[in-house]
Amino acid sequence: MKQGHKPAGRRAFAQLALAGAAALVLSACGGSDSDDGLDKQGVLNLEGAYNTVGSGMSKAQVIGIVGEPPHQESDFMLGWSDYSYGSTQGLTVRFHTVGGQLVTDSASWFVQANGTVSRSLNKNL
Repeated sequence: MKQGHKPAGRRAFAQLALAGAAALVLSACGGSDSDDGLDKQGVLNLEGAYNTVGSGMSKAQVIGIVGEPPHQESDFMLGWSDYSYGSTQGLTVRFHTVGGQLVTDSASWFVQANGTVSRSLNKNL
């Protein structure tokens, strides 16, 4: 065996080993375990939140039910939107003042695909 082939073979093996180690390190960096208000499929459960929101709730209670801060907010409204899997869903909760307290007034939820609303729910609280 020629002397010149050993360093080249060792160099190739070292490069391959280094590339494999780098690939393992990078693959371990992926993913996230953060609790960001998403259900197990990675989609906000806005319909579940809609079903849970009830009469007399505060803004803080509604935000706690959804599990993340609203995407739109005004004095008398909170709104969330989620764009996942080729569809859009939204939740809007409106508030009014009762006895000096800001409480839930109404809620609406919708889901649409391809620009057409396929299902919507509205309730006065």
